[in-house]
Amino acid sequence: WIHGGSATRGSGSSDTYNGAHLAAEINAVVITINYRLGALGLLYSPTFFNDNKEDSSGNYALLDMVQALKWVNNNITAFGGNLNNVTIAGNSSAANSVWGLLQTPLSEGLFHRALMSSGIFDNTFGGRAEHLSDGVINQHLVNTGNATTIYDVPTVREQLGTSKTAEIMRNLSAEALVRGGAGPMNVVDGYVLPMGALEAMNEGAYHKVPMIMGSTKDEGSYMLGVIIGMFTAKKGASDPLLWQQINSVPETLYAMDVIDFDYSADFVAIHQTYSYMWNRYIDKIMPLFKENNPSLYRYDFNWDNVPAPWNEAFAATHTMDLPFLFGNFITDKDDFHRFAWTEENQLEREMLSSQFMAYIGKFMRTGNPSDSNDNVQWPVWHDNENSSLPLRIMLDATIEASETKYTYEAFREKFFQLPIASRSIVGTFAIFGNLE
Repeated sequence: WIHGGSATRGSGSSDTYNGAHLAAEINAVVITINYRLGALGLLYSPTFFNDNKEDSSGNYALLDMVQALKWVNNNITAFGGNLNNVTIAGNSSAANSVWGLLQTPLSEGLFHRALMSSGIFDNTFGGRAEHLSDGVINQHLVNTGNATTIYDVPTVREQLGTSKTAEIMRNLSAEALVRGGAGPMNVVDGYVLPMGALEAMNEGAYHKVPMIMGSTKDEGSYMLGVIIGMFTAKKGASDPLLWQQINSVPETLYAMDVIDFDYSADFVAIHQTYSYMWNRYIDKIMPLFKENNPSLYRYDFNWDNVPAPWNEAFAATHTMDLPFLFGNFITDKDDFHRFAWTEENQLEREMLSSQFMAYIGKFMRTGNPSDSNDNVQWPVWHDNENSSLPLRIMLDATIEASETKYTYEAFREKFFQLPIASRSIVGTFAIFGNLE
């Protein structure tokens, strides 16, 4: 398991990722890993390059993941595991890390299944990667007092030269480097990653293992609320106010306590439109994978039986599938998903979690998430637009195979139903490219 967190935060030791329950349920070895975060893991700049291709790749977090897989290959037999049946999985930014592992020649033969949840699959080419990484370096030069403002940095860097700039960066603490942001993920460096994402998908230039891709119904609620600033908590994912709210007794809060008043009237419609766009993006790239990899599966996580005001603010939000995947519903301590769990929904969520884990266990063993014993068969994804055969599994209080399709036309309809000012919010955060 590779944890998410925008490659700048998070840990494999998070209570949500405790693998004990999942391991017991599906009789598997569950390993959660850590990797270098922030600029320690993602920084592509000639300032630090040398003759070693790995040192000059910018993909240091991904290289850590390759090392973890090598460790598994060398040691897992001693833990009762099967080195010939390894599944890699990740959520959010870590889904993009799984995509990186699928592409890199360095992971050849080290894994045999892949699960990607709520990911945006992308690579960054060297020139843009260098530009984005320079932004991180420039800000550090301001933070350390070597430059007065960001506008002074070009002159300062010219005066300092490459070696002195590198020395300043290397003298920063690990905490400063992690908190100071990161360069882009999955840099096309010609060694760790040979080509762009679209090219790799089209050419089938990746390890063709059975794959599951999943997403939640309300991916956009957390993203827009926290990143765009549509919640009252304005300091991002680590805002103490947000943490306090999600760990409060839900009955003590109203929607207006969580959602900024300026957005409250349209917040649900905005995040549902954005969420639809996210799901349309994943559905659009599925045929590209399908063309080169027939063992492809898709799930929608739709369970949203959460108490008010979170049924408006979050619903089936980004990462909501993870407690169900691991079987961890944490109620005895502060936790990101604490807001969702009530006595009323306990039986329902535990039953869904048990079935979800059973599907994943079968996928890990055989490459197929369902067998003849399942009441609801998880269909293989197909790209026949005219077919009414099921495309995906819908994970909800009632599980069903569904022929649901996310279409560009339906997205446009939702988009143009929004007030004009709200459309600009969705459009500004449209990181998915052409959805047609």
